[in-house]
Parts: sequence; C-alpha cells; structure tokens
Amino acid sequence: MTVAGIGSDGLQAPEDGVGEARKGLLAFQEALRSLEAQAVAARKAAGSPCSRREAAREACRLGVRLDDRRIGDWLRREDGRAPRDADQVWALVQVWRAWAGLTSGPGERRQWNDLVEAARPPRGDGAAGGIGLPLRAWSDPLVLEVHPAIESPDGALPVLPAYVPRRHDAVLERVVRGAPDASAMAVLVGEAATGKSRACWEALRMLPAGWRLWHPIAPSRPLAAFNGIPLVGPRTVVWLNDIQYYLLTPGKELGEQVAAELRALLRDPERGPVLVLGTIWPRYWATLTGYASPHEDPHAQARVLLTGTDIAIPTTFAPPELDRARSVAADDARLLEAVDHAESGHLTQYLAGGPALQTIYRTASPASRALMDAAIDARRLGHGQLLPRRLLLDAAPGYMTPPQREMLEEGWQEEAFAYVTDHRPCRGARAPLTPVRSVPGKEDGAEPCYRLADYLEQAGQALRRTFAVPKELWDALLVHARSSDLIRLGRQAQERGLYGYALRFYNGAFAADPGATDAVLWRASCTRPRNGSTWRCTATGMQRREATSTPGRKRPRCCGRRDGSRKRPRGSGAPPPTEPSTRRSRPPTCSGSTGCGTRPWRACAAPRAWESPRRWRAWERSRWTRRTSTRPSSIFRRPPKQATRSL
Repeated sequence: MTVAGIGSDGLQAPEDGVGEARKGLLAFQEALRSLEAQAVAARKAAGSPCSRREAAREACRLGVRLDDRRIGDWLRREDGRAPRDADQVWALVQVWRAWAGLTSGPGERRQWNDLVEAARPPRGDGAAGGIGLPLRAWSDPLVLEVHPAIESPDGALPVLPAYVPRRHDAVLERVVRGAPDASAMAVLVGEAATGKSRACWEALRMLPAGWRLWHPIAPSRPLAAFNGIPLVGPRTVVWLNDIQYYLLTPGKELGEQVAAELRALLRDPERGPVLVLGTIWPRYWATLTGYASPHEDPHAQARVLLTGTDIAIPTTFAPPELDRARSVAADDARLLEAVDHAESGHLTQYLAGGPALQTIYRTASPASRALMDAAIDARRLGHGQLLPRRLLLDAAPGYMTPPQREMLEEGWQEEAFAYVTDHRPCRGARAPLTPVRSVPGKEDGAEPCYRLADYLEQAGQALRRTFAVPKELWDALLVHARSSDLIRLGRQAQERGLYGYALRFYNGAFAADPGATDAVLWRASCTRPRNGSTWRCTATGMQRREATSTPGRKRPRCCGRRDGSRKRPRGSGAPPPTEPSTRRSRPPTCSGSTGCGTRPWRACAAPRAWESPRRWRAWERSRWTRRTSTRPSSIFRRPPKQATRSL
C-alpha cells in the first residue's frame, strides 16, 4: 500500500535546492491531512471522540511523547514546522489508521520516514555533502568487519544468520533511537566473537532515512579518524569497530587527539546530531578508562570520552535467550547447528568458527603449531596485527624440541603455512593465520604478512599465559618488528627483567621516533651529566649475560663486584671491596666490564648485585646500625647474616 502523495519508490527529489524543504513540508502536510480526514470521518460515524488531543493521548500509549499543539504545528498551512522525531509521526499515523480501519502495508513506515526527512530544512553542511556514504549503500555487513558465520549446506541463506535479540540490544536501541534528537555515543564492551559488531549492524536499521555512515580506515585508523572527524556532518554514524586502534597509540599523542576531536564533535549542536558506535575488548577498556596517577595520565581525553558510554556484552547466551534462539533457528540451519552443538551458550563463538579453530590448533603438526604459538606470543607481547612471514619462520624453531627440528623435511615452511592459512576447515570463519593482501600503491616485493584469528588469539593467550617466551622470538622481534610496536615490546621485555632486549627495543623506537616517551625516559636514565662530562651507558655486560641464559628463567645471583670477581664468604663481616672507609657509605661504582666508567649503580643499565635501591638501602642501613650502636654487647656480636645475604 502507498501513502498518499508518495510514489512506490519514495518521495521524488525537488529540482530546486532553494524550495526543497518547502516542497517536502507541503508533501508531508498533504499526506497527513488526508489520513486525518479519513480517520475523523470514520470516528464521527462511530460516534467516538475524534479530536487531535484524543489522538495524541492514544499515541502516547505507544511509547512516545506527543500533544495536540505539536500536531497543529505540523499541519499549519502558512508557517507549519517540520517534525523532528519520525517516531512521533509514525505513532500518530498508527492511531489515525486504526480509527479509519486501515492496515499498514510493508514498507509504509519507511515511506513516512522519507516524508519526514524531506520536510526538514537543510543545514549548512548537511548530510548530502558530508563525509561517508548513505546507509542504504552499506549492504554488505562484512565490509564493516562483522564476522562471517559458519557455512551451511543450503546456499540460499543470507550472509549472516538470523539475529537473536539479547538484553544489551534494548540498551543500544534506546541510544540509537535518541540519536536523531541529540548526538550520542555507545561502545560495546565484550570479548572476541561475542556479537558486538553484529549488534551495531542491527541497530543501524532503527535510524530514519537520510543518515550516512563513515568508517575511517586509511591510511591508518587513528590518522584517518583525526583528519576526517572535522568533516563529519549532521545525521552521520561514525563506525569505530575495535576503537582501541583509534585511541591507543603508544609513544604518540595521536590517540588523545582523536579522542579530543570526538568530544568536540559530540558536544557541538551545530554539527549534530551524530551517532558514534564502537566496540572494544575488556582489557583495552580497562587500559583506556583506568586512572594512572596525578602526575601521569596518558589517556585523559579517552577516559572522559568513554565514561558512561559502555554497554556490556555477555560472553554466553542466557537461558531465555537460548529459548528465543531455538524458536528462530527453525528457518536457519546455521543457527540450529549452533544451538545444538554450542557449549555453555557460546553461540556466537561457534558461529564464528571457534571450535574449528581449536581443532586445527590441537591437531596441528609441530611446525604448524609452532607458527601459531609464535603468532600468539608475538601478539601477547604487543606486536601489531600484521605479522611478517620471516618473523614467524625465524621464531618457529624456538617452539619445537631438538628431535622435532631434526626431523623437519625440506619445504616444511610452505607445508606449515598452507595448513594454518587454509580456511576451508574453519567453516566460513577466519583461518588461524590469514594472509593480508598488499595495500594498493605499495611495492609488490613487500614482505608478506599474516593476521591471527581473534578467537584463537584470545584463547591462545589464556592457554600460554604461563609459558616463557623463547629466545628465538625475542631475536626475531628485534629484526622484524615495526617501529610502531617497539615501545610495547620494550615494556614487555622490561617487565620480564630482560633489560638488554628492552634497551635495544627502546633504542630502535628512539631512532624511528625521537619523540617516543618511553624511549626518551629510558635514554635519559642512561645518559647523565656529571662534572661537565657526559656518561653513556652501554649494554655490553647485559647482552653477554643474557646470551648465556634462557629468557624467562630466574636470574642467578651475581657477584658484588662489577669486574666479575666473587664475593667474600658470608659471615665474614668484611665490607665489599668497593666500600670506602667513611662514616656514611657510598654506592659501589661500575668499573671495566660494562664500559660505564665510575658510574654509580643508579645510572647503570647493567644489573649486578647492587641492581635495586632496596638492596643498597638494606646494606647501608645494616652498616650504619653496626657503627652507631651504643650497646656494649653490640661490638662483640657477629655481623648479621641478613645484611650480607641481601646482597
């Protein structure tokens, strides 16, 4: 059925830009007056109240706020006002159609939404000239990074399985329906493959006609967002899937600048209304919203932006949601299979190919398993999503035993990569390692890169959280890691006590970007002026020590001297050779092996016996106690063993 004044294809665009809003308003008023006349005539014939006040009262029962004065503003011939809320118009249309005894046909609400949109006055930077594409142009959800579902023998099914509404959809619906009145933002927080992107995709259907969608990705996510946000016009959806890639930029302030631009966009009424939709993992949410300290707050803008916008996505389906899924699954074989075989309500993970990925991981050959473990650990240490092929090949031997390495045949690299990149066993989901196609404009000889599947990454990190990272992976990361990842890798090496690797990662980050915060702080602690001269710390001693030890193991106790000589026996009471004969002892100095000259331990990056302030304070406190004690028996006591043992 067609609304009066509207063709089957919707309202035709006026020829003039000047009278576009006026013509749209007249078409809207004509259609609404025609429906009102039919409703009033039928109501009078039945002897029932037919005033606009009664119509507004019944429309309020449908969940909108409406009064008779607003209806009069819409229908005034000389100075009528265009409606702002399409939901109010649709509620009034439903009431009047019920009075007239008419039934709503398919697509009728879309036609009324088009009328409302055409009646609104154009804005200075309206949606026609804004950034992004109209919503109707986004017909493929996979383009917006919605995960594909498992395959089905029935090839006639749509790209995505039937959607099952859940508890968080009601919260998201309120945010989206309020976006036409005021700018809003919603961030869905949940683990991998829990349906975050799919929920946002389904919410787009609630927006009226005339909205646009912008998904910034090139040349990089944060740079595209920073350059494009000032061009966002009214009635635009900003799609920020995996928002952590836009706001988390270690060593740079680009992420904070993106957050500041988003805040300015949301609170500017002249540029609204806009809707910002994002998704994020819980650990990245905790990083962005956590408060560091009063003196250091690297994510202040992001924390203010995200506060109050979170919508939690449960990992599993609740029992009532499973019942709804069973009722919907009658028409979709994929959803029916997920309901029958998913464990503990993990429907979305099953649909995304989680069980297939786990089977591939468990049944892989040693070489293929080594490639997947190397990719998991590289991502666990902070490497970017794109993993170079040479990085995985150089690190793979560290994940195999000596007999397994000796039994490898020629061409094992190609065979292993063919196994982990085969998407056919994954039943429509992403393979464990997906080859990333070359970016247009780059040379063909670039190093091929791979992306680890999200579900395998998260499950693998939980499985390997207690495993030590082999030395081969650290060495491969030093050679093949990108400059943007060196700061995160340096932090991980520093937290594990691998100071030699940390120093080399920070040096590489400083060489690539002298403004990197962590690299500047590390180098500042290694270069200090004293008596007009400049000290330069080298990592010779550290590198020699780590070359003879296995990363991840506890560091053995070392001698008290920097030159490598052994300590005196415990209980001798004699001070270390570097202890001066003064009342207040001074820190021992570094001599010879590390090239630090006469540098105290605080300025030396090569850890030895005096590697922490706690050990030095314990030694100094014990020496001061023995020298200043006034008890007569203290001079006959044997020096305490605890002070010597703390060295």
